[in-house]
Amino acid sequence: MTTILHIGLPKTGTTFCQNMLLSLKEQLLDPNQLELSQIPYEDIWGVIRDDINSQASPGRDIIDTFYHHERISEKAKSKFSTLLYEDLKNRKHSVLFSQENFSYLAVSNKYFSDSPSLLFIINEFKKYGPLKIILTIRRQDEFLESMYMQHVRSGSILNFNEYFEKFPTANLNWLRLIEKLESLIGRENLVIIPYENEVIRSGGYADIFQLFLKAIDTRLNVQPTGKLILVAPSLDPKHVSTAIENNKKLSLQEARDAYIELSLKFTKMPNQPFDLLTPEQRSKVLFEHQSGNRDIFKKYLAAYKGDYYIYF
Repeated sequence: MTTILHIGLPKTGTTFCQNMLLSLKEQLLDPNQLELSQIPYEDIWGVIRDDINSQASPGRDIIDTFYHHERISEKAKSKFSTLLYEDLKNRKHSVLFSQENFSYLAVSNKYFSDSPSLLFIINEFKKYGPLKIILTIRRQDEFLESMYMQHVRSGSILNFNEYFEKFPTANLNWLRLIEKLESLIGRENLVIIPYENEVIRSGGYADIFQLFLKAIDTRLNVQPTGKLILVAPSLDPKHVSTAIENNKKLSLQEARDAYIELSLKFTKMPNQPFDLLTPEQRSKVLFEHQSGNRDIFKKYLAAYKGDYYIYF
């Protein structure tokens, strides 16, 4: 049994992919090839999040809580392991997990790619057979701005400048995170998707979902669908949607209509840039990581142009 773990990053269209999979799983996934995890999304993350929050000092902001977190308690580890065991013990086919906050355990933490919590999670999944990971990266400045908006929605009272001062911008080193994952599971089991390259080109999340499916279907050698068919819905010529014709269960037109309906329900267009960073702050963040970004596109994403990720 192979486990495919989609670990984010957060704010890279992960929720859209999750909603599409859940809503069209009968059409998208062949149960004889690939199944979705049956653990409720909130449960598997909630065990870790609640444990981290319970260890925090009273009055500490969320960003400080996650940064200073040392490791998951033994009690929380036991709960997590039990959830995973109950879900995977009788599986005969490959299973897909999608939980973007797993990668945030590294990005937000002082140990970054050596985060004990992230390493624990990956090692738990590896107990059940081969593990393959999908990681979507986003340009560091826009990721930071989008994460701040999420941070506020989660209850933070920090203004953006306070958040920026506290955020460990060194942890936006996607190259280091990728290399750590590669060392744990092997390069052949790791797929990197560049968020901006697809969203800017298509004007929406459609191509992110398309690449997400292709990563499962071909690049990770797990075949959840009968056939991938590219369709351009007349609703918006910028969108290129993925329709699935699986043993004629879903006609091409039905797949197209379902995609349009769902994409309107779950998202319209990606958020426009927030411009929360000052020009000086933006330059600092991009300059700090331009060398790593260049190496990512050279080593892992040679088929893409990485210009948008490079600060000049």
